[in-house]
Amino acid sequence: MNLPKLFQDTGATVVYATSEPLEALMFGGYTATLKEGRVVEYGPTVELYRAPGSLVSARVFSDPPINTAQVQKRGANFFLTESVYWTAPAGYRDLANGNYTVGVRPHHLTIGARDEDSVKLRAQVLVAEISGSESVVHADVEGNLWVSESHGIHPFEVGEVAELFLNVKRCLYFDQDGSLINH
Repeated sequence: MNLPKLFQDTGATVVYATSEPLEALMFGGYTATLKEGRVVEYGPTVELYRAPGSLVSARVFSDPPINTAQVQKRGANFFLTESVYWTAPAGYRDLANGNYTVGVRPHHLTIGARDEDSVKLRAQVLVAEISGSESVVHADVEGNLWVSESHGIHPFEVGEVAELFLNVKRCLYFDQDGSLINH
């Protein structure tokens, strides 16, 4: 018998502590994310995954780890570097100019463009892993150590320069306090 079913059948409130994001998603229900012994956020598990209210929760619910970088909002664009930028998605266009943290889940940074909302990034491959039907690439992306997770087998050599594609509509943006900016 699996644990979620066992817990459901008891009718009791069960507190299950885990450091594994997949376990928390599997159990569903409600989740509290903690930092230094304090509750940072509490709510329905699926909602905390989809729209984490904080960078702490976004990091908790990402395996491989969520990619983060400082970006600058200037006018209608977010700038990762002077040569890598994208138009702010609807809902972020009126956001004040300034510095923010972008969060990119590894499966939103892929090998091969998925749609017109993708921005091409140059990445120097540091490690390439193939596991079953997934390819995970650890790379230096414009000076940031990021992870890409793509469906399919995509072999790369260490040191090779690869093209990765960032789906800008799937980015999470956080203010300087680490709070999610709702769009």
